[in-house]
Amino acid sequence: MPLCSVCGKQNREQARFCGYCGRPLPNAPARPTEETRPVSRAPSSAGWLRHLPGFRSGQRWKQLMATAAYSLIALAIGGGAIADNAALLLLGMDTLAIVLFATNAWNLRSRVPLLSSPSTLKAASGWGMLVLLGVGALSVVVSTLPKAPSTASRLLPDLASQPPSAKPGEKVPLQRTPLPPDDVLQAKLLEVGSAMGWSLAYEDRTEGLFIWRFKIKGRGREQSSYECEGRFTWYMKRVGDQIGVDDPVMVLPPCPLDLPQLQAEIRRLQKDFNQRWLALVGPVTLTGPTSATHSLERQTEALNRTIPQLPVAPPTPKKESDIQRYYPQREDTVRWYVVKEMQTGQAVDFISFAIVGKTTLDNGRTVYLIENRTAQGISLDYQEITPDQVLLHRLVQKGPALDTVDDVRFTPPLPSLRSPLAVGRSWRASVGGGNVTQSYSYQVEARVTVAALGKEVRDCLRVVRTRDGTPDYKTEYCPEIGIAALEMLTPQGKWLRAELFETTTARLSLKGLRAAAGHCVYVLDGTGFSLNENLILTVLGPGDKPSKEQIHAAANIDIALDSEQQRGRVLISLEGTLHKASYTIDWKGECRASFLASPPVFRPSLTLIGQEADKQGQMSSILVGSGWRAGESLHFITEGPGWNKGSFPLGTANDLGVSGIAIVPFRQNPLDGEYTFTLQGETQTATLTVICQTGLCFVQ
Repeated sequence: MPLCSVCGKQNREQARFCGYCGRPLPNAPARPTEETRPVSRAPSSAGWLRHLPGFRSGQRWKQLMATAAYSLIALAIGGGAIADNAALLLLGMDTLAIVLFATNAWNLRSRVPLLSSPSTLKAASGWGMLVLLGVGALSVVVSTLPKAPSTASRLLPDLASQPPSAKPGEKVPLQRTPLPPDDVLQAKLLEVGSAMGWSLAYEDRTEGLFIWRFKIKGRGREQSSYECEGRFTWYMKRVGDQIGVDDPVMVLPPCPLDLPQLQAEIRRLQKDFNQRWLALVGPVTLTGPTSATHSLERQTEALNRTIPQLPVAPPTPKKESDIQRYYPQREDTVRWYVVKEMQTGQAVDFISFAIVGKTTLDNGRTVYLIENRTAQGISLDYQEITPDQVLLHRLVQKGPALDTVDDVRFTPPLPSLRSPLAVGRSWRASVGGGNVTQSYSYQVEARVTVAALGKEVRDCLRVVRTRDGTPDYKTEYCPEIGIAALEMLTPQGKWLRAELFETTTARLSLKGLRAAAGHCVYVLDGTGFSLNENLILTVLGPGDKPSKEQIHAAANIDIALDSEQQRGRVLISLEGTLHKASYTIDWKGECRASFLASPPVFRPSLTLIGQEADKQGQMSSILVGSGWRAGESLHFITEGPGWNKGSFPLGTANDLGVSGIAIVPFRQNPLDGEYTFTLQGETQTATLTVICQTGLCFVQ
């Protein structure tokens, strides 16, 4: 019987290949040469099976045993990969390796240094490593198998093994258990509110509606300390085997926190309350509110009951002023306008007006910061609104270029609206901005009917503005709506008309850029939504079909745009069950972003106005100072992770008090941490802190 020169096994007389290792046998009988014909080279299962351990002998019982063994190995490998079980996957792979190496299938063992070593010690160490690896994986798999529950485990759920909170729609990794009774869920709510030091202001157990009073204490930018009062609402309903929750937070004025600080504090409160309550009630799945389960009217009525109404004595009936009627202010409301050419009716732009904050003047009066966004840039109006008039104190405007900004203070403030409002009423003003003095005149021209928000609104008033003798702005004010439409004269002499088509209490704001190879990532932040809502993100680019995906309310929104993508406006919308927010990006194929943070009222400031990333992914931040004395000498100071503190002159402030542009280059991946930028004047200093996290740099 011929012996195999590789494995040393005996084979039958007529065999040409070893039945154990598959290698050609020496002195094997030659193929018959008679009547040879070309044979197809198509692969067959028999061709590779005869080299596989267990199938090489051709004996039926060995093949059946090998089939069962290989099925178990395949089941372990597949099950480990699907269930993300590393131990089970490793056990299957290790077992397969031992079988193949032990039988030297396809001469694999001869190619592994340790196993093919002539040294017995080295070969033994190689086999020992394989065996130990398999035994270790087997012990882990066995230890994770379900055990028979004890009496204690049947009575008490293992809360320590559960996550601290459940995201919307996310199932807790336990077998489904019935929800606790309503009285238990509500008792735990009250326990959490008490533990957080809040006082209960309203409760309706039948409706599942609870409201607490809370206070925020800390330090602000413009004051040494502050204390803000607010209301935390928890409105819950059973939705099948889930709990639908709306948990809005409202902070009462006056409060010196700027918008980013306020948003961060609100999210912290919502998350803290969520985690505490879920830790007490156990595995409960939360979902967002719906109009079918939650009554917005009841929630608003209950919230109004918790807000102190002054004076305490019965109020004296007072007629609403024209300003309050035709220019009502609703904080946290964003108004969207579509802009069309008046001659052609073609839509050319969108405008959004949003009250993003407010501040107090030295005389105690309140000034609102109103952000206007168009394709031409961003502007901030500082408006003081009283029952008698609307005064424009300051206008900070940034064009589409990253390195331009205008900052104009009006002395005295410009009256854009005055009471009483009646047809024929007019007023004039001459104000100075920088070294320029301009004359303005306003007239209530007519009473008109305006199409706004999908309906016809009567009793509206059209006010025409004339600047230095040229009519350039016409505004249509409607009762209880405010600005329903406006017409603007462009520098090219064309008239554009903007009409109000949507109002919303939620908004999207640009947080920053993240540079990436071949594309640019715009990072947006959504506010005004419940923490537990399931939100739908829709992105519509020029020439594209809208893409939709579901996201979590607390997550940042990453919008990636490729350099080869079609240029134009990209519309982003974020929609929940009760609220909707929108944002537009004017994509020009370059990774650029414009900002305009809210500077102090009349104090020197340093503001991040833009970010830009080049083709190599290196990102730069563009900063500018405003509010300085004309001609004042300025120095720019930088400090951050891995930097030495440095200073260089930034020239002098211009006639409008605006500094030169400071460009701060970062590498492709800026180091995580705080970067402090300081603008030093002759008598005053302004500081801006930028936070960088995983390549994203933003103002806190």
